[in-house]
Amino acid sequence: MAKQLQPIRKAVEQKTNSVELAKSENSEITEVNLGFNIDRNKVYIFETIKKSEIPRNEHLGAECKAFDNIEKRYRDLRYFPTAVSIFSDEQHESFNELPLPALGFYRNVLYVQGEDLRLLEYMMNHPLYEHSPFRVANKPAFFTLADKEVQEEIKSKRHATEMKALQLISNTDIDEIKPIARSIFGITEDSDKAIINTLNEMVKKPKVSTDKNSNAERLIDNIGNPKILRTFRIQTAIDKGIIAADMNQMRVSWVDGGAYICELKTKDPVKELVEFTFTEPGGKFLAQIVRKIS
Repeated sequence: MAKQLQPIRKAVEQKTNSVELAKSENSEITEVNLGFNIDRNKVYIFETIKKSEIPRNEHLGAECKAFDNIEKRYRDLRYFPTAVSIFSDEQHESFNELPLPALGFYRNVLYVQGEDLRLLEYMMNHPLYEHSPFRVANKPAFFTLADKEVQEEIKSKRHATEMKALQLISNTDIDEIKPIARSIFGITEDSDKAIINTLNEMVKKPKVSTDKNSNAERLIDNIGNPKILRTFRIQTAIDKGIIAADMNQMRVSWVDGGAYICELKTKDPVKELVEFTFTEPGGKFLAQIVRKIS
């Protein structure tokens, strides 16, 4: 009998360990940027857009798929209150062993406690939420946030961030703007006017998910970043044929004369060269680059 019970006991122990591992992640939960100040003591109400007169449960589910426009792939969203992320590929594997929480609307509403950051994040990223960054254009929204004050706060903060970004674009020297445009946003326009116009349009675009900064926030955070400027200068030197990375010999050389610059350790020469510029010989190399591309 004892031998027969061993597999059962082992399965129970494994299940218990999975639950404990999942619970242990709770200590790692941090604030999430949902575009408004979250009141941990408040209950947030989500409501269905189409109201039913019949008191009934409407299933939402604690998992769904959403298309990530940055990574160009579908990602699985999954709600667990103690997970460090709503994205299942960022959650501890122990969560795969746990049953999903029941999640749905009753009498057209779903209540979320402010301290449940993961549920708030899940609801506001769900593709069926009216203002979700993952909304599918041709599919009608199923629910929205009932608190109009919170919606106004989100709009107000987004507008303020966009205005700050647009002002920075207008007031910052074009030579500081170009590295941001190329390295952060992938803008390859040649004329200064085209770069500015494209960047202005990009910072007005909404966030693609709450786990990523908006374009306006990315611009604000990176203005004046020395690594961005160095990345741009090195990429420009490569594009103009001033330096060349030989990925077979894993080395970088000057094109004119073939003089050796440095060895490569990875398949990302631009990133390595940026780090190299923070060394003494790399500083001299950077000074030469600046002279040659100016």
